[in-house]
Amino acid sequence: MHKKKGVLVLLALSLFLIVESVRLQLPVAMFGNGDLESMEIGISMAPDNADLNFRIGRTYHNLMLEEENKITSLFANSLQNNPLLPSSWLELSEIFVDTGESDKSLMALNRAQELAPLSIARLWQGSILALRLGEENRAYNNFRIVATADPGLRTTVFDTIWLVTNDNDFILNNIVAEEALLSYMDYLVATKRADASLAVWDKIESINEIGVNKDFLNYMNFLIDNQKSRQARAIWSKIVGRNEGESLVWNGGFEQKPLNAGFDWRITTDNNPGVFMDRDSEKSVEGELSFKVEFDGKNNNEFYHLSQIVPVESNTEYLFTAKVKTENITTQNGISMETHCYPDWKLMSKSTKPLTGTNDWTNVSMRLETPESCNDLLIRVRRFKSGNFDKFISGTAWVDDVRIIDLGNS
Repeated sequence: MHKKKGVLVLLALSLFLIVESVRLQLPVAMFGNGDLESMEIGISMAPDNADLNFRIGRTYHNLMLEEENKITSLFANSLQNNPLLPSSWLELSEIFVDTGESDKSLMALNRAQELAPLSIARLWQGSILALRLGEENRAYNNFRIVATADPGLRTTVFDTIWLVTNDNDFILNNIVAEEALLSYMDYLVATKRADASLAVWDKIESINEIGVNKDFLNYMNFLIDNQKSRQARAIWSKIVGRNEGESLVWNGGFEQKPLNAGFDWRITTDNNPGVFMDRDSEKSVEGELSFKVEFDGKNNNEFYHLSQIVPVESNTEYLFTAKVKTENITTQNGISMETHCYPDWKLMSKSTKPLTGTNDWTNVSMRLETPESCNDLLIRVRRFKSGNFDKFISGTAWVDDVRIIDLGNS
């Protein structure tokens, strides 16, 4: 008899627990992830449900739909029913910041982070609240943890900390851990902070072995494009190597395969139909290779697709020389060598006399005097588009032994 009664009690208790679970969780399951109206229906069925109180309170707060005291009461009710819900503590902290109750806000923030010390999302939200409360050290420590642990939030962290401090040295030494260094470099490049990137490069170089790869070459291009060619050349010399001899031109004899970036030759194919370009081992005047440009005779090419950027000093005299060979180059607009200040070509621009027809290796040269503010030269093989009836260019040209020699201050 007692055994049967005990079984009935267990069955009744189990049924009660099932009913209570359904009563408490069904509104969340049905309405907790829906729109505001659905959640309000849900809370009418379960007014003490902590999760629904939190969700409705957050929605009211984010959309500014209700008075602060009503929103506060929703979060308070959420915590009364589940004091271990860190999200409600964080939302209360934010409300208390908005109402100027800093002590209450700090208490709520402390409680939230005690309950979820390793939650990246809550650490991020807590960082912003800590800044608003004047708790800078706490915020900066949280920022460092978030940036280290979550690559997806790094850009947001970097944006925020730059807005707050505008201090690259502080960010590098206090926010960016070793794991986030490369991401921080990418961020500085994307936001065109060339000066700041140099300190990050020094730190990366002190930790990692750097090779000539795509990231390195892209960084060289970034520095050059942002008028940091002198610093870029110093880095280039350590990683790629130094010029041999006194010429400032890198790989002037084309003995090495051009890297197509940085201070090596750049070869582009855009808007360049009917032109073949490559190094040539059959014809050379210096070393074993030259560079060949061949035109198919079907286009009126505006050719500037082999070029190099060379760092120079302003107010200085230089001598440019190159060896050029041509074979059956047609039209009056033949092949010349051109140089101008980079990026502002209007400061100085010069070119050699065009070669047409067939010419054995010919020395072409020009004296250059760099004006003030001219710290880089762009040198390139050039053919100007022709306006004549006979305008389609054919034939082949070779270039070798390109040099720029410093003659001293002008």
